[in-house]
Amino acid sequence: MVLCGKNVLFIMTHVNSGWENFILDLEQDKRIHCFHTKNEYHHPLDIESLTSHTHKNHNAAAIWADVILHNEQFTMKLWCEYYNFAFFASPRSENINQDYYDFRLEGMKQYYDRAHNILKVNPFFESITGRKDGVITAEA
Repeated sequence: MVLCGKNVLFIMTHVNSGWENFILDLEQDKRIHCFHTKNEYHHPLDIESLTSHTHKNHNAAAIWADVILHNEQFTMKLWCEYYNFAFFASPRSENINQDYYDFRLEGMKQYYDRAHNILKVNPFFESITGRKDGVITAEA
């Protein structure tokens, strides 16, 4: 089942950021069900690989969410205005490759600039973008 963008949420984050607690916070909203599919999204039809998962909420308000840890997992920059996004980042830890971290944060910033429907941003990510858009923030 391919759904319109309002029923899909992409959580842009990076390896070892602590995104798991961010997901728990997001799922306090009973409409949101987060999956970590490791799918890649290069075309709107790829969304079906996410929405084919059984959702905990069986009505039209259901929002399917997926965690995106790598830039190459999501390449639909031109479609950013149609989907919901959340952004979560943390300072780089010693066990994260510097090149990966820098490249991933740059990719996340590009999506942040293009996204029209930002549901949540944690304070650390907001601080590195230099923007404060008034979206709901989550604790880092």
